[in-house]
Amino acid sequence: MDYSARDITKARDKLAAIGALAKRYHMVTGDEYLAGLWKSSLHTDLLWDRGDYVFSAFFPAPKQGKPRTYRAPSWYWASVDGMVSYIKAHGFRKSHWSRIELLEYRVKLADDNDPFGMVQNAYLVLRGRLKKFSSEGIKASAHLDTNNGAATGWKRLLWKQKIPESVYILVVVDVPGRAVEGMAVGLLLQKVSEKKDVFRRIGVKNLDAAEATAVISKPPG
Repeated sequence: MDYSARDITKARDKLAAIGALAKRYHMVTGDEYLAGLWKSSLHTDLLWDRGDYVFSAFFPAPKQGKPRTYRAPSWYWASVDGMVSYIKAHGFRKSHWSRIELLEYRVKLADDNDPFGMVQNAYLVLRGRLKKFSSEGIKASAHLDTNNGAATGWKRLLWKQKIPESVYILVVVDVPGRAVEGMAVGLLLQKVSEKKDVFRRIGVKNLDAAEATAVISKPPG
């Protein structure tokens, strides 16, 4: 969160600049690095959120948006400029609260000799509970990864975000037996191709009781 709030002279260096820390962490833990996230904690690492609306009340946040050129896949926090927060991931660290299964992943590195550096492209293949929603039905507690022309900030209206007409919710974590009470968090996804089940991340959301029931009642797809 601290690192993401800092300005970097060359935006393309965002991954390279933190690569040495990632390498050191890997040496200590042996965990597998997935283009900026860690395999053992993937279910919470995916739950990053824009931090500007949380922290702008206390100090100026760097400008939020998308870099002009590709830097990271949409599911990685480095895919956006500006501060990110992991508030939504708080309390879900236990692995048995994960509702996703990693089936496959691919990371094409910019430099094959630097597995902790910049990437050319990457994807994840996940199994989980997914359901299509209209934008009218999910505006509460939905936070897009970029402003997208919306009003944001501590004192402004988050629900004025320009959410696409149809989005998908993928449940990432929930507390067993309490999901219908809203104890669940999911990713907001937009379909890249109508012919294939390929999606890009556009935001994150705390699910209310109705949303949790609608998604979790579906069999994994």
